[in-house]
Amino acid sequence: MKTQLLKITFVALATLLSVNICKAQQYINSSTTTGSTTIGYTCYNYFDNNTAANISPTPVGSTTNSIILPSAAANNLSVVGTSGSCLESNKVSTPIDATVNYIPNAADKTTYAANLNTQDWEWSLLYKATTLPSQTAPGSGAAGIAGLIYTPLVGTSNNWRYWLHATTATVTTATQGFVLMQTSDGYLHVYVADGNTYDKPIELLVSKAALAVNTTYCIKIQRLINGTWNMYLDPYTTTVTQAQTLQQTRVSSDGYGISLAYKNSILQASQSSATAGTYKFDETHMYTRYLYFAPMTTAAQGVTQSPLYAGETPVILYGIQVFTRGNYDFTQIYINETDNSYFRSNFVNNGDPVNLYETQNPVLSLTGATLISNNLQLNNGSGAQAQITAYTSPFVSMGNVDGSLSNPGNYFIETSMASTINVPAPATMSFGTVSSVVDGTTGSPISTGQFSNGTPPAGTGTIGTGTVYDWIGGTAGNAYTTAANWHQGVAPSATDIVNFGVNYSFTTANSPNFGANTTVGQIYVGKNGGNQVSFNMYSTGGSGAAYSYTTTNGISLAAGANLSLGGYSSGKLATFITKGTSTAASTSIIIPTNTTFTQSGTFTLQSDASGTANIGILTNSTISGTFNVQRYVTGGTAAYRTWRLMSSPINNGSSAFNFANLQQTLIVTGLGGASSGFDPPSSWNATSYTANGVTVLFYNEPAAQSAKNDFLSLTTNPSTTTKPIGTGFYFYYRGDRTHNLVNKIVRVGGSYAIPESTTTLWTGTLNSGNISPAISYTNNVGSTDNGYNLIGNPYPCTIDWTKITFTAGKFTINPLYTGVPTLWGYDPTINSTNPAGVGNSTNHIAVGQGFFVQATGTGGAITFTENTKDVAYADQPTGSKLLLSVIQPKTDPYIQLEMIRDSANADFAYIRFDANANPKFNIADDIQDVNGDGQNVFFGSLTTDSVEVALNSLPLTTHTSVFLSANATTTGAFSIKRTDLVNISSAYDVFLMDHYTKDSLDLRLHDTYTFNTTNDPASYGNSRFELVLRIKPLPPYQLLSFTGQHVSAGNQLNWKTANENYYTTFQLQRSQDDGKTFSSLTTMQSDSSGAYTFTDKAAGKDTAMYRLMQSDVNNNITYSSIVILSTTGSLVQFKVYPNPASSYIQFQTNSVVNPPLKLNIYNSIGSIVKTTTFSANTGTQDLSGLINGTYILELIDVNTKKSLGTAKFSKF
Repeated sequence: MKTQLLKITFVALATLLSVNICKAQQYINSSTTTGSTTIGYTCYNYFDNNTAANISPTPVGSTTNSIILPSAAANNLSVVGTSGSCLESNKVSTPIDATVNYIPNAADKTTYAANLNTQDWEWSLLYKATTLPSQTAPGSGAAGIAGLIYTPLVGTSNNWRYWLHATTATVTTATQGFVLMQTSDGYLHVYVADGNTYDKPIELLVSKAALAVNTTYCIKIQRLINGTWNMYLDPYTTTVTQAQTLQQTRVSSDGYGISLAYKNSILQASQSSATAGTYKFDETHMYTRYLYFAPMTTAAQGVTQSPLYAGETPVILYGIQVFTRGNYDFTQIYINETDNSYFRSNFVNNGDPVNLYETQNPVLSLTGATLISNNLQLNNGSGAQAQITAYTSPFVSMGNVDGSLSNPGNYFIETSMASTINVPAPATMSFGTVSSVVDGTTGSPISTGQFSNGTPPAGTGTIGTGTVYDWIGGTAGNAYTTAANWHQGVAPSATDIVNFGVNYSFTTANSPNFGANTTVGQIYVGKNGGNQVSFNMYSTGGSGAAYSYTTTNGISLAAGANLSLGGYSSGKLATFITKGTSTAASTSIIIPTNTTFTQSGTFTLQSDASGTANIGILTNSTISGTFNVQRYVTGGTAAYRTWRLMSSPINNGSSAFNFANLQQTLIVTGLGGASSGFDPPSSWNATSYTANGVTVLFYNEPAAQSAKNDFLSLTTNPSTTTKPIGTGFYFYYRGDRTHNLVNKIVRVGGSYAIPESTTTLWTGTLNSGNISPAISYTNNVGSTDNGYNLIGNPYPCTIDWTKITFTAGKFTINPLYTGVPTLWGYDPTINSTNPAGVGNSTNHIAVGQGFFVQATGTGGAITFTENTKDVAYADQPTGSKLLLSVIQPKTDPYIQLEMIRDSANADFAYIRFDANANPKFNIADDIQDVNGDGQNVFFGSLTTDSVEVALNSLPLTTHTSVFLSANATTTGAFSIKRTDLVNISSAYDVFLMDHYTKDSLDLRLHDTYTFNTTNDPASYGNSRFELVLRIKPLPPYQLLSFTGQHVSAGNQLNWKTANENYYTTFQLQRSQDDGKTFSSLTTMQSDSSGAYTFTDKAAGKDTAMYRLMQSDVNNNITYSSIVILSTTGSLVQFKVYPNPASSYIQFQTNSVVNPPLKLNIYNSIGSIVKTTTFSANTGTQDLSGLINGTYILELIDVNTKKSLGTAKFSKF
């Protein structure tokens, strides 16, 4: 945070700041560092105690407490909540100028600023006001000039002025310069003033709109060599940290002949409030604008290499890395290009035009690139011109903290080759330097003194002599050499390019069969309409020998391609040989079977946000040679600067891997710095910085938690330190090792550079076969960390955790998936370590992913086998699932809650309801909550014995209560969100109770509860929040009817209900012994439909009795009346009267039946209450002894013992 201002003369400021911070200002010129992108002059003031400053300038002038520099973080404008400071205005009676000399060395002044017209200059700062200034725009004549220059600020007014350039150390009547100020209407202005002329100051620039109070703004003022001025202005956000929106351009001279020899910069401020901070200023920088172009020509940079072939697409001909310091908006770029033999005529559209793209990816690709122009003309010998007038994303930069230019983006030229070669080979093309750049704000070429080029590429593009052939198959046993199997009607030669599933799809059954050893120039494998492509390297039918297939210039698999390499049998191994440069795009798959796969060139398994290339199950196969395996790592926000769990898919010999692999694309720091092989190397010009923070950590299972040594750091040279394959490790991710390198190691303005998305790169021999990482168990009494082991996916392929082999009874088992060990994976998107089923989880573990398992005793072992691999495209982890653990089918009722601080910081709690679960902590039912390093939100639930768990299993009763644990590293605003509520009966109310505020939230109706934590311990912890589930008041359940009938399929029972909702259980019961016993036919759960049916297809006897048992949510059980049905369909109709009856009933059959007949009377629960035998087809039955109610009569033939029918009557 920063202090308050009255007047600042920045020279005196350096003295003031030296009391509070170290090296508040740093300056760098091209002689203080080395490297082609350290050009011009930069001077940065951050006002923080953690900047990467090197040489403090000599202070000039005087200082005053009218500008103060507190250390409280809230005063840091650059990133709220981080450490650092800013300048603040403060009330004093006589404000004094605070002056800084941005160019303190006389030699630098002579080189860069003896005349500001020799360089393009920019001044940038952050600014925030709580009150608008009272000053108005200067008037004309002596009075106007006096208002701007001669009249000092006073402690009773609210005003500030920032002299970007002043010819004196304090403001006097002789001062000349350029002044930035805000007027009472809120607008921002820049004036040129000359006290010697007593004339009206000339307004150079004004903002488009007024600046709001209590808002932090990025301000950038730009002065170009020809006197053109630009103002850029934007509200400051976490993503917009530099001004980039153009407010106004003044294309003319400054309007005065004032001295342009830079002397000082002066800040003046006054305020009336006794509370400091009416005006705040931060990140005040002054630097030369510069532009540098570096050619991109290598395969590693994504440029298509010679030779080029007919039909090849896309072809990236040439790239340009753009390094900048300052704001640029190009409208034209001229690139020198020459070709012979009409090279361009072999492009599509006869060579012109081609496409120009812009990308921020250091490896050129159409993926994620922006098309700037599809009309780039390649003019032989006279240069290539691109019109970019519609391009609306200018380059914005202040350079890197070490003084080097930053790389905000790259350009590249792309085309496609024509389907046929039109001229004899070789034809060549070469690109040279960027010869001219036109500035978008001036419309004029940028001065050649303000931009430069790297060394022009030495190589030339060459059209090769090969021809492209497309496989279609389907003829003559799919023999490779049969011409009809190729779309072109000719079989390829050893120097040609072959496509499989690129332009034409075919079924897997029509894949090629090789009847001899075969060589080809280059192989492309496409997605083939989703069909697998098989290289069957044996004679048709497999009766002959196995053969080899060799590509001299490599193989390329497109995204989603699926390639099978096959020998005929284990006794006839085929050979697949790749030379040259090969790539397998993300989500592509190679599956070798009965094959020896030999790689002798360069082979890269690529990765991006969509997934990673996979080498599938090696069935009786081997792979040899060196491979590059990428692993995409997500970045883009500050939250991704954190720890990741990683593992290695390769080995560097002796079944172990080293950590030099990480330094190919990532920053690896450690104790000892560069002398121990860690970053930063001397080439980064950062050796004066303390950059020895540990990057790699290993989990130390034998250590007791109280010993504080759970993790051991990588302290020896990364290139010589090795770990066994299958070992997992923590890695602290800062982004790539290309952009903003120093700012990734040290804070600038209180914050680190935001990490980009990039890829790790592992180079070595692919891991294969059975792999068993070391598993240990140490019983440290009282420790909750016993048995945790950090291991990882050892293969260049996604694995399915459910297919591993492990020692039974030796590991914590996942309660959501019986028989599978629980797995904990670190999720950088929520900064926590979560177990199976919690958060963003999957049982498919990505390439390069580490994770924890917990052994429960000694002697445990886990073995990864080839069968653990999972190559199904749908199973490939993407997005947030790239770095997570096991998710399982969730059939039990459960609720999942998430505690959220912001979009990047959250944690989960998962509560599962199982009637057989123990509410106390049980390792078989619950999963311990393991917090991750760098985590700042901590959320879980408590078992009844107060153990915090991530997955809590307990029975669901009529009133169930679970306390939640809610903690964080900082106080502030949070929310608890219900992300899942599954299979919990609607009979239950579900409430989140806040005991601190005496508030509650119905989680069925609402999903989010917001709250604040303070320094009061009761506002956080284990007793504030409680999850409560209780039976809601319910209307009475009713059975409206229960009937049955015999149908062709059997006995059909039907019942209608009211108020059964979703919580009533129906059990249909049947008796086949005249009601003596009933057994269950089926159990059904109500669905609130009000009507239900069931057909008994196997009554098994002519007559069956049915009743319906009903159980409500409170376990109250009732029974229906009896329904008697016969499966024979031979029921006899008879009359019963009177009905209702009081003392007797009489029956009479409608047809003659041979007596004797037996009459049974059943009560409502199916029990026989009276039995009488009659010798005629009619009779009278005494009802004495029966209570009032409903009864069923059944008439039975005594001779056959068959039921003749039933009837119902009532007694009153």
